[in-house]
Amino acid sequence: MKKLIYVVPVLLLLVAIYIFTNNKTDRFFDKKLTLKKNDTRPYGTKVLHTTLTQLFKDKKIVNNRTSPLDWFEYDSFKNGKNVFFLLSKQFEPSVEELEFLHSFIEQGNTVFIVAANFNKESKSFFGVTIDQNIFNFFGEKDYADSVNTSLLKPIFNTDTTYLNYGYTSGTKFTAYDTANTIVIGTDNNAKPNFLTSNIGKGKLIVHSDPFLFSNYFILKEGNVDYLKKSLALLPTTADKLIWDEYYFNPQKNIPPKNQSPLRVLFSYPAFKWAFWLLISLGILYALIHVKRKQRFIQHQPSPVNDSIEFAKTIGRLYYDQKNHQNLASKISTYFLEHIRNKYLLNTSALNTEFIEKLSGKSGYDVEKTKDLINTIHFIRSNNNINEASLNKIYLKFQQFYQFTK
Repeated sequence: MKKLIYVVPVLLLLVAIYIFTNNKTDRFFDKKLTLKKNDTRPYGTKVLHTTLTQLFKDKKIVNNRTSPLDWFEYDSFKNGKNVFFLLSKQFEPSVEELEFLHSFIEQGNTVFIVAANFNKESKSFFGVTIDQNIFNFFGEKDYADSVNTSLLKPIFNTDTTYLNYGYTSGTKFTAYDTANTIVIGTDNNAKPNFLTSNIGKGKLIVHSDPFLFSNYFILKEGNVDYLKKSLALLPTTADKLIWDEYYFNPQKNIPPKNQSPLRVLFSYPAFKWAFWLLISLGILYALIHVKRKQRFIQHQPSPVNDSIEFAKTIGRLYYDQKNHQNLASKISTYFLEHIRNKYLLNTSALNTEFIEKLSGKSGYDVEKTKDLINTIHFIRSNNNINEASLNKIYLKFQQFYQFTK
């Protein structure tokens, strides 16, 4: 921590002119709370960030703007030499993010959280009850009034009280796991505002008043000692400092809905290219494979109704043989079979009732229908049918077929 001895004088020169103004000249005091790392206004955190940067100047420093779930260098955290430092007005993580941070701490890393408001997920996960003051960060509280804040032993050598002439969040821890948690700081009412606990191989440090890490408080009357002692809680063996800005403006950090589970793997360019190359090759293989396996289908001519041709052939045969009686009998037999199949009529009795039913169902004229039935009786009773009679018989039945088709 000797590095801080050289850092503080330089910082004093950078911000003293802007910060230190006479308390009576209130109109020149900028009360806006920003907590931004490069802001030299009273309630920026330029001094804090610069001090941390100098403290870890020989280490890797990362400005994080992504969810802990997107820390893709997960294996690099297993060495337990990382510090995650978060300073914000509010801490509103998801349950999944809290579980990751818990695992992160268990591996031996340190998480330092400073926030005035905590969501219900974080309070439940840390096992604490918090009395959160609904503080108007841009209010008109008289900065000339002062309140006390203290650091406590045994973590620190002695109980030390510091004066705060500016804002205070008023947030305090009202209940916590006394078996695993140590109170290392209190507010003006001696209520806990600074806690630390060991989780696995690592350490969790939680502070409820971000004002105590602002430029204005640190550079007031020796309060830099508060910063020095607080930062002394960080391990000197750490290799990496992660300054978090993801929770600084939570509205900009809401992850899109239905986010793909592959987003972690897609963060690696090599995997992303390999994945899409594999998909492309799979589609190409499928197209080529289908083309090679598909056989050529030869054109097949439309099927020919050979039964009609067969019937015509048989008819010519009987006609050429002058067997007119046999051919007339087959014409009548085919007609009756057609009537049974198409009109579902019983052809055992070819009487007047049958004629009326057939005419009604087929729409054929009653007299013509009667003539067809009489022709059938004629064929059955006459054994000597000449060619002329056969032609007349054929035409009568063809007229019926043409009308009812």
